[in-house]
Amino acid sequence: MALLSQLFAAVFSLSRTAAPVLLALFLLRLLLRHAPRRYTCALWWIAVFRLLSPVALPSAWSLFNLAPLASSEDGQIAALTEMAVSRGLPSVGMDTAATQAAGTPVPTLGLTALLGLLWAAGVLALLLWYLAQSLRLRRQVAGAAEVMSGVYESAQISAPFLAGLLRPRIYLPAGLTRPGRDCVLAHERAHLRRRDHWTLALWTVLAALHWFNPLVWLAFRAVRRDLETACDEAAVRTLGDERRADYGETLLAFAAGRRDFLPGLTFGKPDAARRIRHVLTFRRGGRRAAALAALVLLLGCLTCCTGSLSGGWVRCDGGAQEVFTYSLPRGTESLLVYAEREQDGVVTARRVLPLTVEGQEGTFDLGQFRETAQELWMEGPVFDSVTSGGSYPAEQAALTLDQPTWLCQHDRTGENGEIVYLNWYLYPASGTQEEAENWLNGGAYAMRLYEARTAYVGDASAVGALRGAVLEGDWYRDTTQELFTDEEPYGLCFHATDPDWTGSEAERTRFEAENRRNAVLMLALVENAGSFYQTIQTGPDGEVYTARTWTVEELEMELGIPSLKDYGRSAEGVRLLLDLLG
Repeated sequence: MALLSQLFAAVFSLSRTAAPVLLALFLLRLLLRHAPRRYTCALWWIAVFRLLSPVALPSAWSLFNLAPLASSEDGQIAALTEMAVSRGLPSVGMDTAATQAAGTPVPTLGLTALLGLLWAAGVLALLLWYLAQSLRLRRQVAGAAEVMSGVYESAQISAPFLAGLLRPRIYLPAGLTRPGRDCVLAHERAHLRRRDHWTLALWTVLAALHWFNPLVWLAFRAVRRDLETACDEAAVRTLGDERRADYGETLLAFAAGRRDFLPGLTFGKPDAARRIRHVLTFRRGGRRAAALAALVLLLGCLTCCTGSLSGGWVRCDGGAQEVFTYSLPRGTESLLVYAEREQDGVVTARRVLPLTVEGQEGTFDLGQFRETAQELWMEGPVFDSVTSGGSYPAEQAALTLDQPTWLCQHDRTGENGEIVYLNWYLYPASGTQEEAENWLNGGAYAMRLYEARTAYVGDASAVGALRGAVLEGDWYRDTTQELFTDEEPYGLCFHATDPDWTGSEAERTRFEAENRRNAVLMLALVENAGSFYQTIQTGPDGEVYTARTWTVEELEMELGIPSLKDYGRSAEGVRLLLDLLG
């Protein structure tokens, strides 16, 4: 359910950003109304790019530099980041009013989930309908006879058309004679040369994905018209100007036939009257028309395929003095620095620190956070002898809204060779300082856990990946898993090894607390898991200590929640579990 919600959010964001692009392309298309239609066909590939791509290179020429449109593109970029996706998930798995009233989250079906279901149902219905029409057409022409290479004739169809993707075929109605046959073949072979059957299939999928956007359907209709008109022009160039009248009469003859729906490229449809007038009056494009078309296409690419100059940047101005200058991306509401303490490849501690934002640009000195750095250095082993070092970015780095940007790294090495790193990041946030701090202090971890969830205990690789996410920051590094799938309730076990384990009361207390935490997360995120426990061994031949076995029901009773599994079905639910665990 959450996956559908995320997919719908991504498609809706793409569709919203593409809307002004489609309007701009309709205007640019007017500039090409006297140019050959092959140029307008090329113009629509800009729309394809915008309907599929969530990112674009920034440019001063971009359409999205206009103030009314800048928020649309910024909204798309934000919606496709982890933070924005996570912020949209509470309505998927949790009802806010019920949560506030009862004090504990009550699983429900939110508006975002309903919209995701509705969107998916629409996509599926359209694709199934198109598939059904294609299968019906295939049955209809099953008895068609091949009259020349790639050309088939059938008495069951009323109009010529091109159908098929991997093996496209031209189908002609029975009894079609010259000069009509020559006109039809010239047109359909132009479709084949231009690979229009692939273009039509791509636009069919785009229209299904964006079925809620009327501008996409208008563009789809215009694309079909331009494809047909471009092939009309190509056919007349092949046949010669003296055959224009014959070609127009052939179009008229098939336009007056039955209005069957044909999912391929159909001769004579759509808009036959306009096409006949165009065939009789259009002029071949010369150099001036080609130059105008090239300028319009260049203008379309520069304005519609690029993004706004709303992104920010940060650079280190002071080297070892740790002075940084920044320019914030558009939409920044709060700015934070955060540091992560990393040892043996594991993040063991984190501090989030706000910065005061005064205008679009500013400067800060990491030296103001020396006390915080000292606290992080002291978490874990204490060094008797320390050597210090660091690394800084070699050049200016891009700042993206709601995404961390690495600033620098400090490291310390002790006498025994143990190395601890402090990595510093700058985080421009679209939300308040409190929201950003909450995200950095747990939301990102909750998202990683949620994305690693799996449905089955028996999927060893998926469970292993989830184990790695759950044990992020764990002191016990040599951890393996054991899966119990013979009978229900299906079980999980982590086996850890610690050569320094003494079995003291303090160590056992910490290990039991860790076992409970891991049980909560693993049983919430492995859908069919029913029990969990953990063991620790002092060495290859040492004593094995086994912690308590937890079941789903026991954890639900202890935590005071109605359903542990429901918490694992959304990133916000996992975040709430982490809050319950402290």
